[in-house]
Amino acid sequence: AESRPHDEFVGDGWWEDMTLLLEEAKRLDMEMWILDDKYFPTGFCNGVIRDRRPDLGKKAVTEKHVDVCGPVTDGAVIYEGWAEEDKGDELLGIVACRCGENQTLTGECLDFTDRLHDGLVSVDLPDGIWRIFFIFVRPKRDGRVDFTNPESVDMMFEEIYEPHYEHLGKYFGNTFRGFFSDEPFILDRSAVPRLDECKPHAEYPWNKYILAEMKEKYGGDWLRHMPSLWFTVKGVSPAYRVAYMDTVSGLYKKHFSGRVGDWCRAHGVEYIGHVLEDYDQHSNMNSGGHYFRALDGQDMAGIDVVLHQIVPGMQYHPNSCNCWYDVADPDLFNFSLGKMASSHAHIQKAKKGRALCEIYGAYGWAEGVKMMKWLSDHMLVRGINNFVPHAFSAKFPDEVPPQFTGAGHNPQEKPFRRIIEYLDRVSTIFSDGVHHASCAVLYHAEAEWAGGDYMPFYVPARLLTEDHIDFDLVSCDYLEEAGLDGGCLTLGDEKYPCIIVPRSKYLPKAALTALNNAANAGVDVVFLDKLTHRACDEAGVRFDFDSKTHVHVVPSEYLTFWMRGHNYFDLTSSAEAKDLRFYHYEKNGTHAYMLTNEGIVDTILTSLTFDGFDGGDFGVWFPMENEAYRAHNNGRAIKVRLEPYESVVVFFGDLPEGLPEFSLFETKERTTVAPEFDVALFTAENYPEKPSETLHMTELKNVTAPDMFPRFGGFITYEGSFDFDELKDGRYVIDLGRVGETAEVWLNGTNVGEKIAPPYRFDVTGVLKNGRNDIKVVVTNHLGYEQRDLCSKYLLMEASGLLGPIEIKYSEKINEKN
Repeated sequence: AESRPHDEFVGDGWWEDMTLLLEEAKRLDMEMWILDDKYFPTGFCNGVIRDRRPDLGKKAVTEKHVDVCGPVTDGAVIYEGWAEEDKGDELLGIVACRCGENQTLTGECLDFTDRLHDGLVSVDLPDGIWRIFFIFVRPKRDGRVDFTNPESVDMMFEEIYEPHYEHLGKYFGNTFRGFFSDEPFILDRSAVPRLDECKPHAEYPWNKYILAEMKEKYGGDWLRHMPSLWFTVKGVSPAYRVAYMDTVSGLYKKHFSGRVGDWCRAHGVEYIGHVLEDYDQHSNMNSGGHYFRALDGQDMAGIDVVLHQIVPGMQYHPNSCNCWYDVADPDLFNFSLGKMASSHAHIQKAKKGRALCEIYGAYGWAEGVKMMKWLSDHMLVRGINNFVPHAFSAKFPDEVPPQFTGAGHNPQEKPFRRIIEYLDRVSTIFSDGVHHASCAVLYHAEAEWAGGDYMPFYVPARLLTEDHIDFDLVSCDYLEEAGLDGGCLTLGDEKYPCIIVPRSKYLPKAALTALNNAANAGVDVVFLDKLTHRACDEAGVRFDFDSKTHVHVVPSEYLTFWMRGHNYFDLTSSAEAKDLRFYHYEKNGTHAYMLTNEGIVDTILTSLTFDGFDGGDFGVWFPMENEAYRAHNNGRAIKVRLEPYESVVVFFGDLPEGLPEFSLFETKERTTVAPEFDVALFTAENYPEKPSETLHMTELKNVTAPDMFPRFGGFITYEGSFDFDELKDGRYVIDLGRVGETAEVWLNGTNVGEKIAPPYRFDVTGVLKNGRNDIKVVVTNHLGYEQRDLCSKYLLMEASGLLGPIEIKYSEKINEKN
């Protein structure tokens, strides 16, 4: 239940409506979650901070500076005018730093705070160029909770969580499942600069709790070193920036997500949601400062994909998107985002293997269920096993479509149900077991904070994914607490015989020590491009690794060659199969491999060898059709054919009794049929009684072409007949060719199935007959052509209707033991 449309959040009307919903959910044996605020994103706190406690709102630290040339004796600079009084600036301190080359500072810094008198700062400086910083604390005045301040977070408990328990407590732990936080951010919703970007005048989080921790870590130097947040200070910046970000992300974890999670569990419910991962913000102040720390307190690991961040066919090219950053980086969104959540679910026991994605939202009506199928597979094959479909608005039209039911306007409401059932089936298979990865990859947050030359983890993530080597992400925190057993890092139920360290100039000493210990225990530690010898928190001290056998430096472009040369893989494809994705999961002694084709054009034809399979029986499950079979292979290599958008799950181990035998068929004949169709167009509201248009088609064409019905969205029915002769024993399939975009088929009055994505093939064995055959096809397209909404402007709208060519394919069974 989302509260945005409700005028009485945490008021009498809210409790009345939530009670009604919970009672109905209880009657239907359903469970219910509630978004934990009046407005998205979480942190508005129902207006309490804005209206009653602005003193507990967010604050930021920022700087202004002036450059002077020394030596200076008895000089002065003007302070008046630097503070922006309309923004509420309060002086925190005044620091002078000697300038080096290229806008860097040397590390020689002087505290001039006590030299401010009557609007002037008295200055005495040695020779050289000096930058004098005026450092201010500025209230954000956005009326939102400061998640690093426990007093501010207390308002969330007082205004939201406790009142829900007071009014709805009898449902807690049974019908009421828990709370969902949506993108609670530390500072701004817009992009905050990364510390390594060195942005003058940038704003960063600040309050008395951050101050207290920085004083504890740096003593009297906390202020003198603060300019390293905006400029590189030689010998200071790496350690100071990491200490600062450790403080901010640690306070967020301690005072917000950790406390909320503990409160929820103490009250018999759970806490889920996600932070802002976009545009590298998952390791910055715009989210929780650090993806893993921000979500450690939650009961599931969460992400979202919205606003065209992932689009089929754009895996290898940045695409425009309806976000503040305009262009979606495929290395992050296509190759890394899903792995962040599934990895966290794997390595933190408290998550119980549960990884969640808020999906489908704000793509526009042009998204359609065909794209939803692709997005679903994209997340499933990366280990996501819980989903929040977005959004179920009762209003039509709404500003963030699609709305699925569309208040009766959406022609794809029925096929959308098939998507949900599909998600539920596959998620169930990939839950309550153990994921198998060939290696771990180190999360890059600390390397980013420290600055210098570093590589985001997206680089190895893409390389490994494209070469079918599975991995989990591990943060420095989890690396430091990992066990060592049998030459493997152990976290949760996972075992990693190898860890890949993206190129970095600095890492924390504790992380380097953990890597050294892992190598000494027989874990292969692979540094990409160069060895990291410098600890960010021990400037000038070289860190040396003990092991000469298990510490490796591998050029990033040769990573997968090295991995395969050292047997760190469990699947091999005989063909390049760049768009093949897989996920390996074990449950109750049975190993399941999900295979999907993320391409949208080319069919994958390959032979796959799986670790541990040497031939024999195995299971094949087609999850969209929910059909499972027992198959047999004499050798190790299993032939696989995957059409675009197609997925299959292969099982090894104990198989259920009674599975039908899987039969292979070889196409022997193809017959093109070209019926003339009586075509009718219906809106969702008027289907099937009242068509808006009727026509006769002698050839198939795009019904939303400019000279046809370019503003149509709904049902398109095709009724016709064709003659077929010489029916033989064997298998017959009708292939509709191109369809835009769902198709349900009746042949001779028999419903032979529904398809929501390619391939649009239907088994008509026993239904096809000699002589005249009557065929009816019902196609639905999406509402993008009709609504022309803002979100849909970012997507290609494919042709609508039945496009063909239509073929009858005759095939004969070939040797199942092949």
